[in-house]
Amino acid sequence: MSGPALNPPIPQEPFSTSDTSDLSSSDIERRLLLAVDDSEASEQATAWMVQQLYRRGDELHLLHVASQPTDKHVFMGMYVPPDDGAEEQEIQHGWQICRRRILGQLQSAQIPYEVHILTSGQDCSNLAQIIAQKASDLKAACIVLARHDKSSLQELWQGSVPATTLQLTNIPAFIIPAADAHAHSC
Repeated sequence: MSGPALNPPIPQEPFSTSDTSDLSSSDIERRLLLAVDDSEASEQATAWMVQQLYRRGDELHLLHVASQPTDKHVFMGMYVPPDDGAEEQEIQHGWQICRRRILGQLQSAQIPYEVHILTSGQDCSNLAQIIAQKASDLKAACIVLARHDKSSLQELWQGSVPATTLQLTNIPAFIIPAADAHAHSC
């Protein structure tokens, strides 16, 4: 299995939207990286970014990390490799998540964006490493992430993507808590 797929070709789906031809490279204010997943918290982080952070001329990069297909356990000690099209299916699913949860907000606000869909393992250190690396590659001014308000025990066992990302990069990050965080806290 190869490493993360960077911006794989998606049939009939542009990676950039909106016409930015009226902006020269000197007009670009900042590069913003918005890391999203399939959660309401990501929708809320997007809304926060649109209302509080984005300025005309900013270059917005949307990052979603899809699950990398893994071998399937079929019987004691027997594993079957994923289907040939499994990675493409995960990437397509990533596009569906972005369209359903995020892109409508950006299009309504007339914010041009570029989408990056990568595949990787889903543990928090892998995800944080990819987010930090993408931000570095883009020379992003900042990173915007949603916090999922895990309990202390969940964070201990599963880790925290925002916390690990902060440890891996010196790029400023906005960690946006879920709007209903107080409803779930103990």
